[in-house]
Amino acid sequence: MILEELTKLKDDINALRPISPNLMKTIAQKFREEWAYHTNAIEGNTLTLREYLEVMNHSEAVYFLQDAIRYRDLSEGLIKEFHAILFEGVKAWAGSQFIQPGVYKKQDNHVLTPDGEVITCRLCMNFILMKAGYPPAIIRQEERSDYYSALGKADQGHDESFIKLVQQEIERSLVTTRDILFNSQKQNIRIFDTFYCYYYGIEQYLNIFCMKLQNKEKKKCTI
Repeated sequence: MILEELTKLKDDINALRPISPNLMKTIAQKFREEWAYHTNAIEGNTLTLREYLEVMNHSEAVYFLQDAIRYRDLSEGLIKEFHAILFEGVKAWAGSQFIQPGVYKKQDNHVLTPDGEVITCRLCMNFILMKAGYPPAIIRQEERSDYYSALGKADQGHDESFIKLVQQEIERSLVTTRDILFNSQKQNIRIFDTFYCYYYGIEQYLNIFCMKLQNKEKKKCTI
């Protein structure tokens, strides 16, 4: 049922195409801002210098992702590039292990390990979604507890909660996109109606003026 609702929302958006490049930039920028904010909040960042760099790097990674969607498929190399961008200029440790950007760790990690791999996974997840024509599933700050609980269950082979949460966030992003497009379309209609009424009024005025002029000519002819 949820999948049908997502497909219907996606079809509603497709029906509004073509979308102007400027409007696409507006939508992309809105998602980038929400993505950066909620990623920062979920990870519990308080904006130390290191965390500031992570936020800036995440923004850069999203720009990179949006560009890569057009000509690349998800691959091991691309995943390493995401990770490398996230940790560019950042010295970070996971327990006793130093994190080297773009390189696999030598030890297993728990889903709560703050080493950027969870963020990398979300980038990969949204790459797949956006490649398929869906907007990103932005896990929000208020869903933090449910998100990590769902990850823990998925680690144990029970992914129902995680799938439901992702579907919920896809739906939210689709509704956001649809509303932006609808509002833009309504605004364009209002602008068109304003110009139409303006020119229609002039046309009416000219018609009345021509009728009066014709009546004057007729009167001259009868004198």
